[in-house]
Amino acid sequence: MKKGFYTNYFCLKNTITQIRFISKRQLHKLGLSQKYSNLQNFMLRAPIVVVLGHVDHGKTSLLDKIRSSTVTSREGGGITQHIGATNIPISQILQQTTDIQEKFKIADFKIPGLLFIDTPGHEAFISLRCKGSSVADLAILVVDINKGFEQQTIESIEFLKKFKVPFIVAANKVDFLYRWQSSKGLSITDSLKNQSQETLEEIDTKTYSLVGALSEHKFESERFDRVTNFKQQIAIIPCSAKTGDGVAEILLFLLGIGSNYLKTKLEIDYNKSKGIIMEIKKEENEWVCNAILYNGIIKKGDIILTFGNKGIIETKVRALFIPREASEIREESLFKPVEKVIASCAIKLFAQDVKEMIAGSPLVVANENLEEKKRDLQQTFKQEKICGCEKGIVVKVDTFGAAEAMDILLKKENIPFQYILVGEVNKEDVSCVSDSKEDEFAAILAFNVPVNINSNVKIFKSNVIFHLIDEYKKWVKDVCEEKKRKILNSLPQLVKIKVLPNSIFRKKEPAIIGVEVLAGVLKRGISLGKGGKRIGEIKGMQANKVDIDEAKTGEKVAMSINARADKDFSEGDNLTTTLTKEQTITYLNHKDWLREDEKDILMEILNNK
Repeated sequence: MKKGFYTNYFCLKNTITQIRFISKRQLHKLGLSQKYSNLQNFMLRAPIVVVLGHVDHGKTSLLDKIRSSTVTSREGGGITQHIGATNIPISQILQQTTDIQEKFKIADFKIPGLLFIDTPGHEAFISLRCKGSSVADLAILVVDINKGFEQQTIESIEFLKKFKVPFIVAANKVDFLYRWQSSKGLSITDSLKNQSQETLEEIDTKTYSLVGALSEHKFESERFDRVTNFKQQIAIIPCSAKTGDGVAEILLFLLGIGSNYLKTKLEIDYNKSKGIIMEIKKEENEWVCNAILYNGIIKKGDIILTFGNKGIIETKVRALFIPREASEIREESLFKPVEKVIASCAIKLFAQDVKEMIAGSPLVVANENLEEKKRDLQQTFKQEKICGCEKGIVVKVDTFGAAEAMDILLKKENIPFQYILVGEVNKEDVSCVSDSKEDEFAAILAFNVPVNINSNVKIFKSNVIFHLIDEYKKWVKDVCEEKKRKILNSLPQLVKIKVLPNSIFRKKEPAIIGVEVLAGVLKRGISLGKGGKRIGEIKGMQANKVDIDEAKTGEKVAMSINARADKDFSEGDNLTTTLTKEQTITYLNHKDWLREDEKDILMEILNNK
């Protein structure tokens, strides 16, 4: 150990862990050595914080500002799709919030820091779920203050409400406000002092627009510096991921909520050591597991259980690594090897059968009660296939969390599916949809999984969930339009015409008459009738002595019909399309496709039968 005294802020008694440390010299430098001298007594874990919000509202950029690294540009579609994790120790947070702690009377922190999760997209923090609940303790809902709530903002709120996760609102992009003057620090409190009255009024207007939007979802909220009750009111913090304004308040308020309202939830239970596998990937010819330990302790040599492609995997931890402070686990190439890790922490572990592990699976330390824990996990594994209805598409995903996200999103969009399952697309999946009688169900959605199969069904591939769903919806619309076109083209055109006065030019068959189109489109070959009785078929049409194929509503034309005037029809009569029984049934089954004038014609035809 280096010269000087270091405090392990996870502080399991009589245990030295090489995880993260706070220097007392550093606390003394901050003038906080006396105030935070009890840090070594921490028995609570760091809260797990998720960041949610609409696409492009600045989720990852805000995290980048906190951890001073860049991840956004490497992600699919510029949007973070796989869970990353960042440990932010309390030493760093104290540095950034010292000047504002006294103002907001938020102090006496009992937690060792914050563990930020960079969620896969704006809609799916439920990847961090365990048996239907979320392991996330706190959330930041990022909203573009200039745009307000959008589609994924509302979806995120629904997830937060469902899993009962406390959250604050980061009203991002204040630097886009007119005449915004940024402070040199990370405090929005300081920045607000530099603004013109006009800018302050604009901030208030847009902040209270968010207050109104939250109230529609049954949440009481207030601007952060006007909150009177943190149990009842959600704090809205104006901020800028670009300049850093507001980062200090975000960190301070998260610490305050975690320390004062989540003590019981954050107590570490060393007899129930659990985590969630974030990602399985190959590094330097060896497979590695990135995971989040959210309770207890994990040590080198421990027996662990998780899900594999063929069932439950039982293996031993061969090596453990952690990233350095404020380092994002996917980005840091230099990791520290450790003997043991205490929750909450992002970890990298090596073990046998890592390649077969499934991302999004629970990770259970099972040194004791091995068989009992296996049975519990097996029961959970059986429930992981999400079954839908008899008719629908098939969905394959790379993690259980993505499966649950897909389940929620597909149901919201009213997209039927047969099942959602983790794994690559295979012959069984193709077989399930290939015989579908509905063309729009002959499709497979493949989220971030390999597709190494040739098939006659449509397979959509993407590493961005909402793009995948949008592409499928667009395709379905095209398929339905094509189906509609084919069906309607196979049916006689619905039309209603009037025989004009003094316009019977030939009475014998084929009669030649002048008509006006009252509704629909008149086409060559249509069979016409009167009062439900068929009288003849249109043989030809002319307008201004020029042959034409069709005439639209309001147009007057001359036409020939294989019928006889005065016997089959007379001047002033209204004639409509005649339909067979089968054609009538087809029209009735697809009447939603018809224009209003066509629906009226159809109803008149039915009334005349």
